[in-house]
Order: sequence, then structure tokens, then C-alpha cells
Amino acid sequence: MTTSQASDKLSIPHILANINVDASLDEPEWQNAMEISLSYEVFPGENSRPPVETTAWLFEDGKNIYVGFKAKDNSEEDVKAYLSQRDDLWSSDYVSIALDTFGDSRRAFQFYTNAAGVQADSTIDQITGKTDLGWDGIWTSQAKQDENGYIVEMAIPLKSLRFKEGDNLKTWKIKLSRVWPRDTKREFSNVKDDRNNDCQICQYQPVVGFKTIASTNNLTLIPAVTLSKSQTRDTSINQQWQTNDLTDRASLDLRWGIDQNVYLNATVNPDFSQVEADELQLQVNKRSEVFTTEKRAFFLDGSNYFSNWSKLVHTKLFAEPDYGLKLTGKTGPHSYGVISLKDKDTVFLLPDNQSSRFVRREGIESDNQILRYRYDLGEKGNVGFTYTNRDSEDYSNEMLSIDGKYWFSSSDYLKFQMMTSDTLNPDEVIASQLGIDKNQSGNTLSVSYLHTKRDWDLLVTHHRFGEEFRADAGFVSRSDWVSSAVQMQRHWYADNSEGWWNQFSVGGQVAQVSDTDGNDLIDRNNLNINVLGAYQSEFGITYLGEIKNFVPQRVNSSVDPSLFEQEFDIDTFEAYLEFSPIAGLDIAASVVFGDAIDFSTANVGDIVTLLPSVSYQLNQHWKVTLDYINETLDVADSEVYDVSLYNFRSAYQIDVNSFVRLTVQASEEGSDRTIASQLLYSYQVNPYSRVYFGYSDDGFKSDIQTQFKRTDRTLFMKFSYAWQL
Repeated sequence: MTTSQASDKLSIPHILANINVDASLDEPEWQNAMEISLSYEVFPGENSRPPVETTAWLFEDGKNIYVGFKAKDNSEEDVKAYLSQRDDLWSSDYVSIALDTFGDSRRAFQFYTNAAGVQADSTIDQITGKTDLGWDGIWTSQAKQDENGYIVEMAIPLKSLRFKEGDNLKTWKIKLSRVWPRDTKREFSNVKDDRNNDCQICQYQPVVGFKTIASTNNLTLIPAVTLSKSQTRDTSINQQWQTNDLTDRASLDLRWGIDQNVYLNATVNPDFSQVEADELQLQVNKRSEVFTTEKRAFFLDGSNYFSNWSKLVHTKLFAEPDYGLKLTGKTGPHSYGVISLKDKDTVFLLPDNQSSRFVRREGIESDNQILRYRYDLGEKGNVGFTYTNRDSEDYSNEMLSIDGKYWFSSSDYLKFQMMTSDTLNPDEVIASQLGIDKNQSGNTLSVSYLHTKRDWDLLVTHHRFGEEFRADAGFVSRSDWVSSAVQMQRHWYADNSEGWWNQFSVGGQVAQVSDTDGNDLIDRNNLNINVLGAYQSEFGITYLGEIKNFVPQRVNSSVDPSLFEQEFDIDTFEAYLEFSPIAGLDIAASVVFGDAIDFSTANVGDIVTLLPSVSYQLNQHWKVTLDYINETLDVADSEVYDVSLYNFRSAYQIDVNSFVRLTVQASEEGSDRTIASQLLYSYQVNPYSRVYFGYSDDGFKSDIQTQFKRTDRTLFMKFSYAWQL
């Protein structure tokens, strides 16, 4: 075997392979693979020597990249090898490889496997600083424990990646990692981590090779079928169960790699029903809509090509398209993405400077187009634009954004964004809102400067959103506001990572917000303290002081008018703690208390919000989780509301491919009770070939009912299969 250190220029060998991915690494091809040592502890240590040894081997055969890991350990019993659902392996020991396949430090693919063989994958966007775990690739891996630790073997098809094609040698960048969760969760790597360099992908190790990559059609067809049978009843009139007709739906998704860096996605009659429930979120006494994350495969694939500073693309707005087309790609310095779809409904967000609400036009079709383009200016920056257009019956919205980012150094950059929009409002919106014209036009400007070093962070930012600006294909929940803010943070690091603390940070922010007419809305002061320490712990305290003023606005025009005639002095505190006292047990809790405005009476009251959470891995297969949220608001010693939300989940992971899970979600407000449950079996060959069988029901109890009664129940089956041609 040839050995290379992370500081050397690597040349990945091309070896014709006949590999059985079984975590043995005993085929002769591995003897000629490139050997790399993970020689640096990058967290919490600062490029120090790891306490355990990890070695990786790599080669390619023109069709796949093969990666092998031997992760040695001092004690076989200490290795955490939990079976879990795909993309949920973070409590285990795991290894990963990140690949910057264009070698330009802009984007990377990352593939993870834990000590039990569970997979996860993601994309990393250096421009936005976001890691997207929603991306899924089709690849193979296996893991095996032995007396020395564990072994992982991966085979990653090159057709699952995006890269520049051609017969010439290619320069990619790689990072190999191992996460070692004990009393302290440690990360080891083959490359040093310079904490004075905010660009992580820039620090990956260059690798030369991949000259003989085979061309492939890279066409995947994914037909899917959903069947469901439901019953409903009205418990307020003691109605008997009413059985609905069998619902069946067939759909087809297509994913075509026109070449290795341009992909076309198409979906016809898609079934966008979600098996995973959305996270519990409190909505009482809130004046803005709640943001929910996208989980649907058609929108997730290539989603980072549409990423932007603001949330200008929010695909959860598109509920039930007849069809959808998406093209994403990268050619040299040019990155681009196009989405075109027809939705059976029209949903958009109506904002002002203090609130927002969704407008839902059910049964009114909309045509929707989204275009994103970005040009990379060498290693220093980029410029780009986003265009969105939505059109339906007596309604339209066009939005154009120009944005850019420029790096002055590895720790200093400036970014900007300018946007403009034109909107034709439907008649029902004009009739139901105050001060909204048939035609609206608005502009925005945002500028931000960030200085980030090992010990200090500084952020200076300014935003101006016009009164009539709308981004109806996105989630921009405020208009008519101007904000300027300065934020600083100081970090300290322990000399000995074996101590009770690893990192200590103190930060603060000063901000001022007004409307575009110059009326003060918020004067904000914020102070926070954060500590990372032993038992994988994180502890923090945050103080937020705000002086709030309100001006008449459109969206929540029913609020008590006295809200607009006074100044509110609001102080709130938050304390939070996360830690893992024993293997498999994760505990988190936070409490928020202080002042809050009761918007129903325009008075200030006392608020307390509790958010405890417990997750326990009973054994390798079985995990239980309980999340609880409780919020109370009292005004003048009188209770305004007391709301509780519960989320219980018990999952038995039979093997890497299949699980059984029971989920129960409940809410309680006054005498009203709601509860929903789901029992689900899933078998998954890969992210796109899977089958679900399940039962779900919902129930309700109010003060006029003597007992809790179910209001609907459903049996369902969902099947999809990926044909790679």
C-alpha cells in the first residue's frame, strides 16, 4: 500500500475491481489502494493527536469510488453501534467521506456510515454555510465490529455524483472524518482545521485522478403507488363511522443525468403525502406563520442550487402539482436551476412589518416558474440572480433578486442582495385586508459584513424591505421594515480537552428596527453565554431586551387598536442544557421566561415556556423519544392560556432496511384535547425503493364531551421502486 499524509498531493489509484462490499477489506485491490491516516483531532482538540487510530483506503475503477475504514478502539464494548433509520445515525460511532467533485470549494457531497452499517448522506454548500441532509444518493456500504473496533466499506457510484466530464485528469477535494462519541464527542480527520478560516471546503485535501470515468445514461425511473382507506365521523352529533371510497394514486418520477453535472427531474401526478409528521410547534398568540421544512424527494434533489440568503424558494407552498419539471446543473463557473410546475391550489404568504398569514386559494390552479443562476468569481466570490413567477386566476407575482458574496480574506466577506417584485392581488385579498391595492410593487436591499476568526466573530448588517415587497414563491414573512444590527462574539478554548469544559463563548447584539416611514418598531439588546463540555454537553443562557412599538398594519387588522398606542418594554431570559450522562441517553431541556404581549388584549404578561426532551436507546434495535412543550401566559395574575404539546415515538429497527414505529402526538389547551397516532412498518432498499404499511387516527375531546373519541382513522400503503437504466 502507498501511504500519503494529508499535507501531500494525493493521486487516487485507478484499479479494475471486483469488490464484494462486506466490510472485510480482504480483496487484493485494497492492497494497492491509497492509504490515509486520520491524524488530527479537530474537535474539541485543535489539530491534536487522536486518542485512537483510524486508517482509510481509497481507489476508483471508473464506475465507483471505493472507501475502506479501520476504526480502532480501546474497548470493543464502548463502540456505539445503534441500528436506526437512514439519516439518523448521529448517536453512534460513524465515519464519513466528503467529496468536492468540482474542486472549486463551493459544494461537496458527504457520505456517512455508522458502526452498524446505517447510512446517511448530505450536500454541503459553502456559499450559504448550510448542510442539507435531505439529499439522498444510491450507494452501498457495510460495517462490521471486531475486537479492534469496527470496519466500514463503501462503494459510491460515480453516477450518483455531479462533476465535470472529460478524459483529462480531474482534481477533486476530499475530507475523511471519524466521530468518536464518548464522555466527549470527538471528531478526527485527515486534514487540519484552521479555525481562522471560515471556508471549510477550502481546507479539504486535493486528489488527482478519475481520468477514465465511464460515461453513463444515468436514468432513474421511480413509479409509486399509494392506497388508502379511511373512515370519518362527527362526534358532536354522535355520528356513526362513515366509510370513504378506496383512494388510489399512481405517480411517476424521472431523474435523468443528461451528463454528470446536469440533471433533469420530472414528476407526473406526484403523491406528496408525507409519512413523517412535521415537528410540533406552538402557534397560540403568534402573529406569524410557522416555517416547516421540506421532506419531499422531488424538491430535495438539487435543492442547494436554489439556495439563497433569503428564503426566496419555499417549495412547501406547492401542495399538489399536476406535474413538475426541474433542471439543475453546473458548467465551469456557471450554476443554474429551473423549476416549472402546475399546482392544483394557490398558496402564498401575505406579510407586513409585524405579522404574516397564508392565503390559501383551494381549487384555483397556479402556474409557477423558478430560475436561479450563479456565477463564481474564481476563489474570491460569486454573483447571481433569482427569478420567480406565479400566475393564477386574477393573481400574479413576479420577483427578481440580484445577490453576491465577496471574500476579502479567509475570515472576511461581504454579501449583498437587491430584490424587486410586482404583484396583482386577487379580489378576495383586497376585500379582506386593510390598505392593500390591486397592484403592488416593492424593493429591498440587504448588506452584511462578517469577520470570523478563531477567537472573535463580528457581524454588521443592514436590511431595507419595501412596504409592498412580496416573494410569493418563498417564505419572506416581513415587509415594510428597516433594520441595522451589530453582533460580536468571543470564544475561548480549553487547553485540555479532557476537562469539564471544551469551549466557552460570550456574545451580544444591538439592533434597531423601524418601518419604512421611520416609525420605531424594535430596539433590541441581546446577550448570550454558551459552554460546550463533558458528557457531550451544551449549556447556555440568553437575555433578550426589546422596546416594541406597533403601527397599524394589514395582516392582523383585528388586533385591539390600543396595541398601536403604547410602547412595550419586554425582557426575556432563556436557559438551555443538552447532555448525554450515559451511553444511549440524550437529555435536553430549555426554559424561556419573562415578559410577553397578549395580542388579544394588548397587555404585557408573564410567559413561561418549557421544552424538555428525552431520547433513550434501550438496546441496539429499540429507541424511545418523548418531547414535551408547555407554555403559559398570565396577565395581572389571570391566566390567558396554558397550552401543552406531546410527541412520543417508539421505534424498533429490525435491521438496516426495516423498522416498526409508533408515534403519538397530542395537544391540550384548556378543556380541549386532541390526539393523533400512527403505527408504521417500513422496508427500504434505498432512498427511492421502499414500502410503507400503516394505520393512523385522530381524535378530539372538548368540554361538552364526556370522553375522548376518535374522529377519523386510515389504513394506507405506499410503494415506490427505483429503476436505474
